Formats: sequence, structure tokens, C-alpha cells
Amino acid sequence: MAPFNRGFAPTELPDDRHHVHSSTMVADQIALHEALGGDEHAILIAHDWGAVGAWGAAGKEPARWRRCIILNIPPFPIFGVNIVKYDQIKRSFYFWYFQMQRVCEDVISAGDFAFIDRIWADWSPGSVPHSCASWAATAGTPPARNSRVASSGREISRSKL
Repeated sequence: MAPFNRGFAPTELPDDRHHVHSSTMVADQIALHEALGGDEHAILIAHDWGAVGAWGAAGKEPARWRRCIILNIPPFPIFGVNIVKYDQIKRSFYFWYFQMQRVCEDVISAGDFAFIDRIWADWSPGSVPHSCASWAATAGTPPARNSRVASSGREISRSKL
């Protein structure tokens, strides 16, 4: 299954803004494992903000998962060493930028989401931004407007894991 993070589209933004605190994301991932009846054969796959929670959950209770596949964020000790370097700051600016909700929403949505096209081109030079159109179409929907950052997700069949 591929759940949405708390406070990210299409879920509602909680009144308590601590949903983006790493300890809350860690607790959510452990609680989801528990709620789904997960065992030591579970595989945890995470990306971006979900990766923050996944690294913490895997570190806190490693016996819960057979494997952890964590994309785009290295283990915290490696990330911590590199986050003070210019190249990594440039790659990770969105972590902080997207916290300025009203500022980033106006900038991102301007010019038919031209910001997304530009950031996609910076991060994936030469690739075609095929998913930008569907992201832009969803980003203007009410649940996404109430979220800090619009995200997408889909259910994954257990048999394919």
C-alpha cells in the first residue's frame, strides 16, 4: 500500500502543525505497520518527506521490516555531513522553501506551474517532464490547496512486493 503522509494532499492539513515533525512521521510509519498487521517480512519503501520518517522508523525499530528502500535521502549521518555543503543545500532547498506555504504556493502556481517545469529540468536534465501536467492538474484541487505540498500516490499490490 502507498499511503499519503499526514497533511499532504489529498489528506486535510491537521490543526496541529507538528505533522511535519520528524518524530511524528516516525511514529506514523510505525503505527501504520502495526495497523496493517505488519510483521518482520514487511518492506518499507519511502521517498522525500516519507523517507525522513522511514529512516527514523527503521532506526528506532529495525526488526519491523525485512527491507527498507529509501529514495532520495541518504542515512541521516551521511545527510548531516553533506547538508552544510553548497551542492547539497542547492538540492535540498525545497525542504525549507515549501515550509513558507503562502509564498511557495503563489510562486509554484504562477505561469501554469512553470516553477515545476524549471525544477524538473534542473533536477532531471534532458528528461521530459511527463508527470508535470497531472501534478499541475491536481495541485489546484481543494485538498491540495490545503496541503503544504501537493503529492501523489497510488496503491501498490502486495503481490508485486
